[in-house]
Amino acid sequence: MLCSLLRRNTTVEYLLRYTIGLGLIKGIDTLKEGRDVLLRMMSTLKASCLLLDHNNNDQFFDVYDLTYIVAKSMASKDKQVFALKGDDFLTDWPNEESMKKCNKICLQYPTLNRLPDQLNCPQLSLFLLFSKDLSLTFSDDFFKKTTNLKLNSLEMLSLLESDIRFLPKEIGQLVKLKLLDGFYSMGTKQCHSCGLHALSRLSTLEVQIPDDKAAPHDFFQELQKLERYKIFIGNEWKWERFRSYRYSRTLKLKLNTGMHDLDLGIKKLLKKTEDLHLDELKGVKIALRELIDEESISQLKNLHIQNGLDTEYIINDECEFPQLQSLTLHDLPKLISFCPQHETGATSSLPQHELPLFNEKISFLYLENLWLKSINVTRVWHNQLSMHLTDFEITGCYCLREIIFMEEIEEETQAAITLSLFPQLMSLKLKDLQHLTIKFKLLNFQP
Repeated sequence: MLCSLLRRNTTVEYLLRYTIGLGLIKGIDTLKEGRDVLLRMMSTLKASCLLLDHNNNDQFFDVYDLTYIVAKSMASKDKQVFALKGDDFLTDWPNEESMKKCNKICLQYPTLNRLPDQLNCPQLSLFLLFSKDLSLTFSDDFFKKTTNLKLNSLEMLSLLESDIRFLPKEIGQLVKLKLLDGFYSMGTKQCHSCGLHALSRLSTLEVQIPDDKAAPHDFFQELQKLERYKIFIGNEWKWERFRSYRYSRTLKLKLNTGMHDLDLGIKKLLKKTEDLHLDELKGVKIALRELIDEESISQLKNLHIQNGLDTEYIINDECEFPQLQSLTLHDLPKLISFCPQHETGATSSLPQHELPLFNEKISFLYLENLWLKSINVTRVWHNQLSMHLTDFEITGCYCLREIIFMEEIEEETQAAITLSLFPQLMSLKLKDLQHLTIKFKLLNFQP
């Protein structure tokens, strides 16, 4: 029933929140346990043809139209569920007797004239309202009669897209809370320590903070116990309702300085992060100087670095990225190479401006996606192959002359060899590369 009501517009991760909140998954202590149970349940429903994968995104789910119609009909007959979709227009709310029986309200972008002053639903256990109408308002007494909703038992708290300057210390009284997400804006250094230390069961946090220096003392130290997190520092990061949950631990940093000035708690989180985004490393020549060691990058699966006007290198020494799957380098006009030239090795005799982006010192065992935009390197690889690369995009790199640097090989032969070094390549985009010398033949590339 719940899957039918929430079809197409709800991620699996949000379905998890609703099922736990409604008590449909019992006997679990952590969100990870709940997630495993939910995925098994969904697998069973798919095997029974009651649930479908979403057409375009594996983070969403769907049901057959007939299943949805039957579920909605059953819900409307017993008056316990009130559900509207985007093509529904509501002029008057159901009568008071119907609302008293209602225990679930699911309003997904319908057209509403207004909301009632009070929601007379004493049995209500689920209330979902999604609307693009900025004029829609709640009265102070809207939830006064929804007596079944008990804050002291709250396990999931989502403050998504709310303009909250800080969390009150009273949040520490929500001792059963396992997940907290939303737009959490802290404007001053004097704001309250938000009592997260008291939330012993909290395992998932999603938060955006304008400036790490404005966070309460020890705020980031209190986050070390988290199993999953999405922490955005800086106002410019785009925060969307349906965010990617491909990675369990995401950290996005817009910095005015280098890593050396980061809060110690953030540095500890970096060592567990799977998805790392860095923006505006001002005055920083080596982007990850403070980060790179075996422990710090062992979990990293996605690395995105952009707008580093002074950045010349990404790391400062030989390194292997054991789990990295995606790499994006964007608007790094002074970038020379991924790491400085070694005193010995195949590329040691090359002038600095001819160094490849990746040399023999760098190893990406499982890299699948590589996106390069507006960087001034002349070569990408030196006699290297990328067995797992499936998506390769280079745009606006006006100095680029070669994809792979191979001495004493004719141009036509080099083009064929270049493509053969990417046996899994499915998507190739080359745009605004006016000095690229290799001309690829379509016969050699079969996406």
